[in-house]
Amino acid sequence: EKRRELQNKLGAARDEFSRSGELQAIVLSSPTGSGKTITVGALLESLFEGDDENPAQPQTRVLWISDSPELNIQSRDKLLKACDTPGYDQLEEVSSDTFDEEFLRAGVVYFINTQLLGRDKLLTQEGGDRRRFTFWQTVAKTVRHYGKDLLLIIDEAHRGMGVSTRERQARTTTVRKFIEGSDADGLPPVPLILGMSATTQRFDSVLGEKRRGTTRKTTISPEEVRSSGLLKDQMVVVVPAAEVNTD
Repeated sequence: EKRRELQNKLGAARDEFSRSGELQAIVLSSPTGSGKTITVGALLESLFEGDDENPAQPQTRVLWISDSPELNIQSRDKLLKACDTPGYDQLEEVSSDTFDEEFLRAGVVYFINTQLLGRDKLLTQEGGDRRRFTFWQTVAKTVRHYGKDLLLIIDEAHRGMGVSTRERQARTTTVRKFIEGSDADGLPPVPLILGMSATTQRFDSVLGEKRRGTTRKTTISPEEVRSSGLLKDQMVVVVPAAEVNTD
């Protein structure tokens, strides 16, 4: 079971970081439409609620980053449909207008997209009466105080689709701040990263030249997905010769 494999690798990554301080990455790669989000949702459910083999880890904090608010909503809705927990109170979309927290809270999955994190965005601007902390400060404080309990999920499943090269580069730069840290923003690298992608090569390029201490890979092959019935080798499309009412 891929969920159990991911959980074992996350446990090993957390132990290695706690022991040596080396940055860790886990990569889940599988074909589009094969259920990566559902697999990760099962992992989160096991982390927060525990299972037959592992105790619950309610101190876990999760930051889920993708390229667009639409993808965030899509992922959140899939988790709500597939898992008994987390519930609505534990799945939170980060809002530019209302988010202002010193730390990412335990037991919560935060969804954010790269479009909210540009230099001219509300979440990244210091000062003013509306916000005590920038989002970078929130993440930095969480890393420094709760680094081994923070999991950053980078959803690369649809990266680059339908966007310009300039836009794609800007989004990659934002994601790399989490991976490598950013002195300009006072942000240390996030120690534990889980990357979701159609291919490992796709995520490898986002990791950049600065390699992590250990990168653990979990791959779901097309053959495994086809045998489960989620993906088909062929589809037969029948087009009627006579015009029919298709309502």
